Amino acid sequence: MEETAMNEIARASDWEPEQSGVVLQNHREGPGLLVLASPRRLLHINQRAIELMRELTALDQGQGKKTAANGLLPAPLFEVCTEVFQLIRDRNEMEDPRRFEIKRKVITPSQSVLIRGFGLPDHGDLSQSRMVVLLEERR
Repeated sequence: MEETAMNEIARASDWEPEQSGVVLQNHREGPGLLVLASPRRLLHINQRAIELMRELTALDQGQGKKTAANGLLPAPLFEVCTEVFQLIRDRNEMEDPRRFEIKRKVITPSQSVLIRGFGLPDHGDLSQSRMVVLLEERR
């Protein structure tokens, strides 16, 4: 029986971990990720999203804004979620099955955060619609 190509991969003699794109990528922060169901039920959140949401919450508090959604979502994130779910409802009424994206950029004292909300409508059952939110740090 022949070995697969994966079994034949060998490390090059001059390979150095510091120069590997894979190793470098592991040092880079990935995006924050939230998955929500209608109406604003949190299904999943990763650690990076929690960290970036803390920064957005601190910004809200510094500007005297109240954090929305019973303290869970900072105001800029809550606004994007509200807009995405409203568009999901509107598109459902228009029978428009397309997915869509909304972007907002929030400036904090140390960086900016790009909020990207993706609406994933389910026209068979509106309660099964989902939203994916990416929080991306921009320095």
